[in-house]
Amino acid sequence: MGYYDSLAFEKMGAKGMQVPWTEAFLAVQRKIVDGLNCGITSFESLGFWQYCKYINKWPIHGTGASGFTIMNGKVFDSLPSDLKPIVKKVFREAGDKISKENDALVPIYLDKLKKHGLEVIDIPDDQVKKCLDMTKDVRQVWIEQCKKAGSPEAEEMLIKIERFLADYRAGKKG
Repeated sequence: MGYYDSLAFEKMGAKGMQVPWTEAFLAVQRKIVDGLNCGITSFESLGFWQYCKYINKWPIHGTGASGFTIMNGKVFDSLPSDLKPIVKKVFREAGDKISKENDALVPIYLDKLKKHGLEVIDIPDDQVKKCLDMTKDVRQVWIEQCKKAGSPEAEEMLIKIERFLADYRAGKKG
């Protein structure tokens, strides 16, 4: 997990540790760490289930695999004006399709993990809220560190991203 993930876990009373992804399996296998924060498909397919016998479905928005496309800005800007909306539409549809397919995999992988003998821990809603409340200031820590590093626009950028995600998710539910 990254620095801010670790910070969030520490705010909840756990010891967050940054381990490079290439070392994660060995760290779990050798009991250097007790568990990890990753997508369910990675957890099952990479064999983490052999050493971590409990899982929970933390309420993080989105899926375990990215559903977005990155395009060179200069290339996009060089496209004819009538083609740009078509490219955006195709990329949006592809991202939505990937996200939907990844969401559909969650119950399949949960069943696989249960067959491996793992126990799924359901976190009561009041405890989820409590944990999320305990981690609220991680956002502000990130903003302050960005400002110190010479990125005063970080907060404005984050607000725009959060607004976009809220609107996007609201549109997907409707």
